[in-house]
Amino acid sequence: MRTISSLYRKLLPPYLHQRCAWRTYGVLVCTSMIKIKRFSMRRLFSLVALSCALLSTFAFADTPTRIRVSTPEDIQVITQVTQDFQAAIRTKNLKQLAGLMLHSKLMFESPASPEMIRSVREKFDPSFDGTGSSSYTNFAQFVAKDKGNLDERFSNVQITQDGHIAWVVFDYEFMKDNQVENYGVETWQMMKNADSQWKILSVVWSSHPVAPVNKPAASDSTTEKKIDSPALAGTSPAIDIM
Repeated sequence: MRTISSLYRKLLPPYLHQRCAWRTYGVLVCTSMIKIKRFSMRRLFSLVALSCALLSTFAFADTPTRIRVSTPEDIQVITQVTQDFQAAIRTKNLKQLAGLMLHSKLMFESPASPEMIRSVREKFDPSFDGTGSSSYTNFAQFVAKDKGNLDERFSNVQITQDGHIAWVVFDYEFMKDNQVENYGVETWQMMKNADSQWKILSVVWSSHPVAPVNKPAASDSTTEKKIDSPALAGTSPAIDIM
């Protein structure tokens, strides 16, 4: 406090020393009117700057440091999960794919758009909320039954870890026979289980269909078949499952 007081006293003219009382944190409280015209503006600005600096220091001195808990080893394991996921789709290894999930009932969803929700509510289900159109089980069945070459390509993968929880966000392209079926942004929530293994807790993605190359447009009967179920309304099979 003596150091702080001395700084103020150097900035103040001598005639103010007796008129001012010193308070906690070096804040100066004057007990009488100060004649500004006798107090140089340069010193006044210096005094204000010093007061602001001191108050800022004390205001943030007790703020705790918040640090995310993340390790290179965990990030490496999570990265390997993303690679194993893609490999399991390419090779149609359902056992490997299932081993990456926390369980088969996890959220595995591409939520419907507001327009689609309104359409389904009007035509099929007044309580439809845009979810429930797909699941991990549906996706696994699709991978097993599809006769084509499937692939999901990830790019711009970003991993954020905080202890036993992690988030994975990336751009994706879902491929069939080397052609893009749909693309978008996908996000995973992951957790470390009791065996310290990283598992996928939820999968949510946006989806933009790509018009097939050299394929005729779907007929009305095909379109009707696709929207026969409210859960599949307005979506293509590829979008439903990934």
